[in-house]
Amino acid sequence: MQNWLLISLVVLSSTLLWPVNRWAMRNDARPEAIGMVSSLVGMSLAVALGLASGSPLLARTALLIGGVGGLAYAVGFVLIIFYCLKIGPTGPTVTLNNMGLVWPVLIGLLWFSTSAPTVMQWAGFAGTLLALALTGANRSDDAAVTPITARWTGWALVGWAFAGISMSTQFLNSRFAPEAPYAYLLALFATALVVCLLTAAVKRSGLPARVEILAGLCTGLLNIAGISLTIYLLGRISPTIVMPITVASPVILMLLFGHFVLKERLNPLGWTASALGLVGIVCLSLP
Repeated sequence: MQNWLLISLVVLSSTLLWPVNRWAMRNDARPEAIGMVSSLVGMSLAVALGLASGSPLLARTALLIGGVGGLAYAVGFVLIIFYCLKIGPTGPTVTLNNMGLVWPVLIGLLWFSTSAPTVMQWAGFAGTLLALALTGANRSDDAAVTPITARWTGWALVGWAFAGISMSTQFLNSRFAPEAPYAYLLALFATALVVCLLTAAVKRSGLPARVEILAGLCTGLLNIAGISLTIYLLGRISPTIVMPITVASPVILMLLFGHFVLKERLNPLGWTASALGLVGIVCLSLP
């Protein structure tokens, strides 16, 4: 019962990220300002949790992997995916971000597995690639549906690539530095903070506004909660239970939230791409 409660908390934290940041972006928040606040929160909590648990915070391998992850997180998630939330549909944006799971799965199969991919994993790869192709081909200027523009499509696909790099660093850290998860998180958020500060300097942005501080605080807390609980769960129960639920559930919930609450209307091709992406995520997570 306790494990299922924790899984539910991971799903909740991974889902709440999206409406919070969509609300912020639709209220003229600057993604780099949100990123600065969330990175400061993430760094602080990573240090506190590392000290409380006795986990090393200066593990060289974890810091290097976390640095790469932080660059991908800042550019892909904060600067690009947040922008996609502002200009395009929410559910497909979440789907594309979470389809980055294909990257660590592929790395695991090519370099860390002694067996060939299963039928389910092949189906996951096929579903993900087809979903990406349909997303790239989809356009809609119909007044009855939420617009899908070439600008949103292009940035969302770039965001997917960076999400894949970020997820891959999480996987690689679990392989090469499993004893130092908080060193990884410390380096990730420290690197993200530097990227966001440099972006703000180039854009000559001012200090974070109230909406950006609120969104950043929520994002930092939810990120740390979701990642920390996932690390804990993966040490107790099978990844084939944890991963499909925690990665796919936010996609389902945000597609429903977008349709019923935000009144976003996808065209048939948009629904098909999202459904294939969801199926691909689930299949990639299974053995």
